[in-house]
Amino acid sequence: MPQPKAFHPFAEEQRAQDPKSKLVKAQVELRHLTGFLAIIPGRHVRGAVNRSLSSGLVDVYGIVGALRGLVRQGELISDAAVVTAI
Repeated sequence: MPQPKAFHPFAEEQRAQDPKSKLVKAQVELRHLTGFLAIIPGRHVRGAVNRSLSSGLVDVYGIVGALRGLVRQGELISDAAVVTAI
């Protein structure tokens, strides 16, 4: 009985070399990192969160989560690049 592609021994290597899967993995990691940084209180993380939101790599759910964290801290969203990404 043949194994499904997901369990093929070389499937993970092929997936790792695929540029689209690398982009998706980077987007997921950046989404989680942005959401985590947005809930840390303090002004020193706001620049990093703004840069990641304006990069275009964070999806809608990541943007909403990060903005929710910033607004809960009383931050105003006035960066033009972030507003454009929304």
